[in-house]
Amino acid sequence: MKNPIQYKQIVDHGIRAAGYIILLLLICVCGWESHASADCADIKITTKQQVVSKGDTVYVMVTVTSTTAMSGFEGFFIYDNTVLQFQTGGSVVYGNDDAFQISDIDRSSTATKLKYSIKFKARKAGDTEIALTGPYHVFGESTSTKLSASYNSLVLVVKDREKATAKEPSVAKKPVQSARPKKPRGSKTPSRSAKSKENNKTNAAKGNKKTSTINDRALLKSLEIEGVTLSPAFAEQTSDYTAVIQEEKEWLNVIYETEQKGLQVEITGNKNLQKGKNMIKLIVKNADGAQSVYQVEVTVQPEQETMAPESGQNVPPGDQLAGSATAKPQVDASEEEMRIEKQRMQYIVGIMAAFCGLLILGIISLIRRYRSQNLK
Repeated sequence: MKNPIQYKQIVDHGIRAAGYIILLLLICVCGWESHASADCADIKITTKQQVVSKGDTVYVMVTVTSTTAMSGFEGFFIYDNTVLQFQTGGSVVYGNDDAFQISDIDRSSTATKLKYSIKFKARKAGDTEIALTGPYHVFGESTSTKLSASYNSLVLVVKDREKATAKEPSVAKKPVQSARPKKPRGSKTPSRSAKSKENNKTNAAKGNKKTSTINDRALLKSLEIEGVTLSPAFAEQTSDYTAVIQEEKEWLNVIYETEQKGLQVEITGNKNLQKGKNMIKLIVKNADGAQSVYQVEVTVQPEQETMAPESGQNVPPGDQLAGSATAKPQVDASEEEMRIEKQRMQYIVGIMAAFCGLLILGIISLIRRYRSQNLK
């Protein structure tokens, strides 16, 4: 046996060195992967309802998110102009009748989330895909840094509007009251009309106004909407109210109580509350056909801090994209950058795997040689 101690020392040193090298390579790979994943962005195209009716207003949201700070975004989007018509999208969105562009490159501050709302009108029945098309760029903390990005497309379906099966009840005129027996002279008991006049004076003093849509024989005793403040405060003889909410809702929880038993209440307009003004009506009826109409104008006004900053002006629908410099940026597609980055990563991983394989083979060869020397 030739110097077994020497061979054992060689094997031990080789195993230790190989372990250090493999550990160092793993640290480098993890650091590279974390750096690559941190420099990625995600572009999502969404909407509240994917199936709408002809003539409806449709809002499409484009949201860009990243784990690192972004200084801007620009990209082109295409759709079928026979199905949808571009309306507007804020000051950083430019469009014509078959495409639109988001050009948000002059931001004063960075953010990890950028959100844009684009308004369309449903033209006719059919379906269309709203998709991002090159070139597009997601900028890092400066416009000189571009992040690789993933994205999706959105399919919208437009259907013909169904014919209404029943007409919405019209506002009834104030009915003519039948004659009542005259009160004896000297009687101090106030009639119902006198009470009504007194109530009207009280409401006028409070700033509330009675309108022709209120009938004294069909009144609400209370009215409120869960989570919403009515303006002005509810009063029986006040028909018109306003309210503001911060997001679009399918419906609101309307809570009411009638002044008398047996009154019927029909609620209209409390479905699919979208951005802008929505009118909710409560039609109160009694058995004789007298009715009152209370209406609440609900304004959906989303918060503005997530929207793109205002700079520039919109291009009216049908016009060409504004400005050749903005509308046609130089081609430097992010897909190509992502593909090159992926290939580079594959090469590095392949080289590391081959190197680790050679180290393992060398260690196995040293161990076999050490064992064969000891067996002699």
